[in-house]
Amino acid sequence: MLVDLSRAQDVEAGDGTTSVVVICGALLEAAQKLMDRGVHPSVISDAFLAASQQVDRLLQQIGIPCDINDRESMILAAVTSLNSKVVEILGGRNFLHLCYWTGER
Repeated sequence: MLVDLSRAQDVEAGDGTTSVVVICGALLEAAQKLMDRGVHPSVISDAFLAASQQVDRLLQQIGIPCDINDRESMILAAVTSLNSKVVEILGGRNFLHLCYWTGER
C-alpha cells in the first residue's frame, strides 16, 4: 500500500514521495494506537475524513492567488517546489527561466 501511495505521489507531483510515506506511516501508527484503545476503525476513518475536509478548507483560506502570466512569480513558485531535487541538478534558476521561455514560444 505504501509503495502504491509513493508511486501515485511521484506520478502526480514528481516529488514528495518520502514525505507522503512518512505522513502515512504516522497516520497508520496513530490509527493503531486508537484501535488498541478500543476505538472502532470506522470511527477512525470518519475522523480522518473530517480532518482532511477541514485541512482542505484551511488551505483554501490561506492560499494566495497568483497570476500565471507573472513570469517571475511562476519561476519563484517553481524554484520553491522543485528546489530539493530538479532545480539544483539541472542548473538552478537559469534552467527554470529557459523552461518558462520555451513554454512561451
